[in-house]
Amino acid sequence: MMRQERAEGLAEGLEKGEKAGRRQEAVSLLQRQLTARFGALSATTTRRLAKLTLPELEDLAIRVVTAKNVNDLFRR
Repeated sequence: MMRQERAEGLAEGLEKGEKAGRRQEAVSLLQRQLTARFGALSATTTRRLAKLTLPELEDLAIRVVTAKNVNDLFRR
């Protein structure tokens, strides 16, 4: 019983770590895309990106292609 609980806990921890890693990589990639396209990012933009979920970051990664400026990305 203890081994099963330990294995489940380990699997859950690994899953959370993988999710966090994917999200952080999405933030990093989007920051690089935005910087390449629009120049240096403001601290406000960097903070906003850091607060977004992975699905929101993925959505922005698509919208960066047609955005005229960084503010366009955050308009819905």
